[in-house]
Amino acid sequence: MEVTSRVKLLRSGKIIEVSAEEVVPGDIVKVTGGDWPVPCDLLLLRGAAVCDESTLTGESMPVQRLAPTEQLQDPADGGRFPGKHVLVAGTTVLQASGDDAWAVATHTGVYTQKGQLLLLILYPPKLLFKYDEQLVVVFTLLIGYALFVMSATMKIQYTLYAADQKLPLTAMWASGVFTCSSVLPTMLHVVLSVGSVMAAQRLKTGTSCVFCASPKRIALGGKVRA
Repeated sequence: MEVTSRVKLLRSGKIIEVSAEEVVPGDIVKVTGGDWPVPCDLLLLRGAAVCDESTLTGESMPVQRLAPTEQLQDPADGGRFPGKHVLVAGTTVLQASGDDAWAVATHTGVYTQKGQLLLLILYPPKLLFKYDEQLVVVFTLLIGYALFVMSATMKIQYTLYAADQKLPLTAMWASGVFTCSSVLPTMLHVVLSVGSVMAAQRLKTGTSCVFCASPKRIALGGKVRA
């Protein structure tokens, strides 16, 4: 069953009560106490509030949020107002300063701090470790070296054998490809992937019972940066 909270807004000079889903940035919201769930990110305009942010930060002690006494500068793109003046979506207001606590909605939906955290969980950014960047350089050098060895092998075979024994060009080409494949192991990327998967399965089974959501991190296990 879906439960939607109700909030009081100041629109067109009138105080109305709407669903929390109808709040948009710029709305003036009435802040009330008594375990009031904050519907979106709010900037206090007047009054003060005591909030329980344990659902967001894990901190069990309530925190106090105050309205700014000085004029605040508009934050840059993607920026936010100072945390001491902001009520974060998903937290609970335990106590407000009577009927004088009002706030303006700054961010709603996935643009709130809670929404951004959920997006990071559902769509985590791509992990790119330092050794991944170095693998590109290593493979580039190996490819260059393989092409050099391949061309040198074909030239030597043509000079020593093909001209005298009249060997077909396909034989020289096959020999060059075999030389190239010995320099560049074709199963190297498969071995790296299978190694990470097998390590993740070993962590998950047995007495460890460790589930790894990112097998790439297993290669860094036990490494300490100075």
